[in-house]
Amino acid sequence: MKNEKEFLDLITLYKKIDVDWLDEIALSYEEEPLDEGWGHEVLSEITGFGTRGSCTLCKAVRIEHPENEIPLDTSERHRKECKSCAYVVLTGQECFEGINQTTYEALQNAINTDELEDAVNARVKHMENIYKLK
Repeated sequence: MKNEKEFLDLITLYKKIDVDWLDEIALSYEEEPLDEGWGHEVLSEITGFGTRGSCTLCKAVRIEHPENEIPLDTSERHRKECKSCAYVVLTGQECFEGINQTTYEALQNAINTDELEDAVNARVKHMENIYKLK
């Protein structure tokens, strides 16, 4: 598991998130609560959630290629990167699939700060539970 430290750091960061912090971040967005993608945007600001380019877990497993080497095609690179991610190592599934899907989608689809806080708390419990099984 190449990103174990980042996985544990993310749990710690999630535990610090509360409605006040979410409200503060939400004020800087043009999207209003109840808009599709609102939860994703707010959480992304805090944790990098939702995209390979900003997610702290994805960034930790990113494969860099020397300039003199032909890079892997994108799908092959992503497959190799994900294979060393804590979610795949601990559950056999990517962060947004299988037993990880429910909490991922709750974060993605939250439409207000209370829902997003509940989703963050559920993700923390999920992450702690899968980590205990290692």
